[in-house]
Amino acid sequence: MKTALLLSVACAALCMACGGESSSGNPITVGGDDAGVSPHADGGGVTPAAKRKLVTVPLFETGNVENRVTDPMLELRQWFFSDPKTGAATVHVNRVAFGQSPAGQAAIFLPGASQNPGGVTFGVSFKLPATAYKAAIWVGAKDKNITGIYPAVITSDDDGTGMPGFFELTAETAHTDVPASGLYWTRFTVDAEAPRVAGWGYLYGGTDASQDLYVGGFEVLEAGVSDMDPAKKHGRPAHESALRFLKQAKSHHPAPPKPTPR
Repeated sequence: MKTALLLSVACAALCMACGGESSSGNPITVGGDDAGVSPHADGGGVTPAAKRKLVTVPLFETGNVENRVTDPMLELRQWFFSDPKTGAATVHVNRVAFGQSPAGQAAIFLPGASQNPGGVTFGVSFKLPATAYKAAIWVGAKDKNITGIYPAVITSDDDGTGMPGFFELTAETAHTDVPASGLYWTRFTVDAEAPRVAGWGYLYGGTDASQDLYVGGFEVLEAGVSDMDPAKKHGRPAHESALRFLKQAKSHHPAPPKPTPR
């Protein structure tokens, strides 16, 4: 049987229509001589064509250039997707470009039970900072009150026992059900303490197949101070599907630097 991890990187396949200017830069009018000419309708003479505009587009759109995620633009080269119950890579996902989205970037479409009856686990690696940090993702759905997704950060042996640290992301009240491109988006975040080891972590999530979801705006940024509850600063035990994901990711990913105590 053909095993398929359907990563349709071609944006055209599921590209939503873009309305108007999508650039965040200021248009610069090009001179008339550079705009070219076009013939009159009667074939006689020429008239200046409509002026073109030169616009600037930041490399990371609205994303922060200090982002520690290895693939924030979702080129899907450092990503891992699997069935949360079996660890099998036979899941269906697609990269989608939007005319508008809160993160100003593409997202990954995670179909629900129609294509992924067991749900989907997903994740991307990031380099652990030496300071406290904030991790975030945006999640979109056709309906408000997004459910069925469990985002978290998994770190390398962060609790000092040889087990990975596991920090859940929670919905931000100020960024809940934000409308864009026909979807409602919610931002999930966690303010984590400075890790006790130097190494790699994963910005991770799992779905339960209850609805179709879009995930994007993956970001890990250094922060001066953590707002994490002291009782949760070293995380909690990772659940079984997260450990299964971590094992799969490590087996398919070039070995990162071995975690070392700070």
